[in-house]
Amino acid sequence: MNSKPLRPCNKPGCPNLTRSGYCEQHKETKSENNRYYDKYQRNKKHDRFYHSASWIKCRDYIKIRDNGLCQHCKTEK
Repeated sequence: MNSKPLRPCNKPGCPNLTRSGYCEQHKETKSENNRYYDKYQRNKKHDRFYHSASWIKCRDYIKIRDNGLCQHCKTEK
């Protein structure tokens, strides 16, 4: 049975090789990764808006229109 080849860990600067995304040293559960973000209470109304189909469609349109540049970068260009 062929196994995946070893590749560098996804953590920037980590030289360890692994067959999955992260090496054992940097492998953490999703809850540990989101520990800082989840520390604060978020407004549910805003959360629903930013995950709505209409916002995602509008955001994607603007990214295409502006070639992926933010408003600040566009003014410098």
